[in-house]
Amino acid sequence: MNQPKTYTAASNQRYILRELWHYDRSTIFYALAEIITQIGKGFGTILIPSMIVAFLEQYQKGMITQETLPGVVAKLVTFFVGYSIWCIITGTMIECTYQKYMSLDYVQCEDEKVQQLLKKAGEAVSGNYRGIEGVLHYDVELLKEAGALILYASLISGVSAWLVVLLVVISLVQILSYKLANNYELKHRDAKAKLTVTQDYLDRQAYAVENGKDIRLYQMKEWLSGHYRAANKKYQALLAKEKACYFADDLFGLLLQLGRDVVCYGYLIGQLMQGMSIARFVLYIGIVSGFSTYFSELTMMISQISSCLKPVGQMQEFTELENVYHHGEGVRLKDEKEAVEVEFSHVSFSYPGTDHKILDDVSFRIKKGGKMALVGINGAGKST
Repeated sequence: MNQPKTYTAASNQRYILRELWHYDRSTIFYALAEIITQIGKGFGTILIPSMIVAFLEQYQKGMITQETLPGVVAKLVTFFVGYSIWCIITGTMIECTYQKYMSLDYVQCEDEKVQQLLKKAGEAVSGNYRGIEGVLHYDVELLKEAGALILYASLISGVSAWLVVLLVVISLVQILSYKLANNYELKHRDAKAKLTVTQDYLDRQAYAVENGKDIRLYQMKEWLSGHYRAANKKYQALLAKEKACYFADDLFGLLLQLGRDVVCYGYLIGQLMQGMSIARFVLYIGIVSGFSTYFSELTMMISQISSCLKPVGQMQEFTELENVYHHGEGVRLKDEKEAVEVEFSHVSFSYPGTDHKILDDVSFRIKKGGKMALVGINGAGKST
């Protein structure tokens, strides 16, 4: 028996980059340009206050704004990256999903597991910072923050290597805290997807015109509403616990940042009292703050990428589903007016997950030009 294919974070990343390269490889070069310009913009924001202080110390007048040329260039490049990524998602990925769904055997489309997989696969193309588009955006952010960290760490080590060690340790603790909160969310993602499928189903049944008569005739309004409320209550309970985990993580992170600032700023104030210039003091204050910010964002990007890659794997799994009933694409006639003969020969059928036969050894033939009526109660298997 063939083992189910495993979609790892690395294989999902390769899948996205392969599709990106085939569709529009210029986006990769835009992304590299954005990484470089964003690092320059971030460092410029820290450097400029120090330069202003240096000018004031030397009694020079001047005006420098934070919206420097690197900042303008960075925003322009970011626009091109975002536009290119959007074109790729709308041009290929969304079409890939719905083309697969329309070619899948109808029986499989009704399967609850396939419906849940489709729901989760849809997350891969459902938003600007989710799924495939999220991975592409966060990959750029990840490389930008990694480059900025290397630059800032080398500058801080010029003052004290121990400050670098302290900042890294505090940032790692913050990562661990966030990881615990994020793991709780990922652990319950499948349960939330199942509840969402249930809610969507109840929505369709409540608004379906053909169900209007039965809902009113058999007083089904409260029955449908009750099931919807029950599913929504479970969904909200999971969501509330997720929010509580992230709130605890934020509170813990604020306490860590307070401790970091007391130690780092205290050390720099001591250096200032021993003769460090005010301009250098302002510069290193900005670098310390920037280092911690970039480290936190780096770890968050890793977690976000991991979260975004999961629906990408589920999208690949969905698009690679095989038609188990091998219906193919049907019969293609050269002439639409051409009559055909249809024959059922000892056909039996059961829905997945049940042994009950909807069709049991059915045989019949409809000759060219002939007509046949299928008569039966609801659920007798007419549509099948």
